[in-house]
Amino acid sequence: MLKITPYLGIMVLIVSIGGIFYPRLGYFLLLVFAGLMIIAPFRGRWFCGNLCPRGSFVDFWLAPLSRKLRIPPLFRSMWLRAPIFVALMGFMVFRIIQTEGIVDKIGMVFVTLCILTTSIAILFGVIIAPRAWCSFCPMGTLQRAMGGKNTSSKWTLRNASIAASARRSVQCSFP
Repeated sequence: MLKITPYLGIMVLIVSIGGIFYPRLGYFLLLVFAGLMIIAPFRGRWFCGNLCPRGSFVDFWLAPLSRKLRIPPLFRSMWLRAPIFVALMGFMVFRIIQTEGIVDKIGMVFVTLCILTTSIAILFGVIIAPRAWCSFCPMGTLQRAMGGKNTSSKWTLRNASIAASARRSVQCSFP
């Protein structure tokens, strides 16, 4: 854990509450997305435990209220994680398309996602365990898929094999 980790949770509240009045705060989520996508190929889900604002929020603000039960194995299952990832990313893209490029409306899409996922994190965090949401978080799922230490070598070798065969089958010639 980094020294800043305990203080990152305040950003969840600032975006969720302040974003209602100033939607451009939602763009903070793009910084979070960019950060985890840059780190994930090298460190896996390291971002989750060290720089994730929601992880900090549930660890330091929600933990005292939690029942701290065992997180159900279903929450870690790709059978749950993949549909949640597709649903939330689909929702985000659908809503962004509807904004017609208006900056504040795009920001509000991110604020809405933050409020929705924070509500789910609070619900499961109090009823089950603080990091219950993290078990099926779409960004954690993305980090897991992108690589790093937490990706199985089978997945990496399979992708490398597919990429190598694709390179062999594509021949480019220029006039």
